[in-house]
Amino acid sequence: MINPLYTLADILVALHLLVVFLYIFVNHKNKVLDYLFSLLLTVALSEGLKFFIDKPRPVLELEGGSFPSTHTAVAFNAAWFVLFACHTLSKHQNREGKWFLLLNKFESMTKKQFLSIIFAFAFVIGALRVLSGVHYIIDVIAGGLFGLLTAVVFKYYDVSARKLK
Repeated sequence: MINPLYTLADILVALHLLVVFLYIFVNHKNKVLDYLFSLLLTVALSEGLKFFIDKPRPVLELEGGSFPSTHTAVAFNAAWFVLFACHTLSKHQNREGKWFLLLNKFESMTKKQFLSIIFAFAFVIGALRVLSGVHYIIDVIAGGLFGLLTAVVFKYYDVSARKLK
């Protein structure tokens, strides 16, 4: 039987990545390729580590390694990418007008509020991975740190220009 929390975590990851992609596409078109490469790097390295470490999952019926949590790594990578590569928080640049024209009810939302929401989603995704029994806490923590490390790369490297910033 499939755990509903497992399915909810999958849906939240897809929704999370879609919202972040739309945000980047609307507000920072020059970062779309960087974002896609960042996600690709995160998934490739995370799945590669799972293959070599081969730590069993808490629920033995599930296949594949447990360490690190790729769902959590991807969710945190997306959140950290927005913070590091798309902008820095400043008092003078607190509104995202173009993004929130798509969703008029969020017109008053600031960058800080948007970042708070996407980081909260990433934490919820990590918690759901543990609560659904497919990862240990250390897997989720490692996934979050892994997402941070892969996002930092794109703070200093521009894929489309193929150079360091």
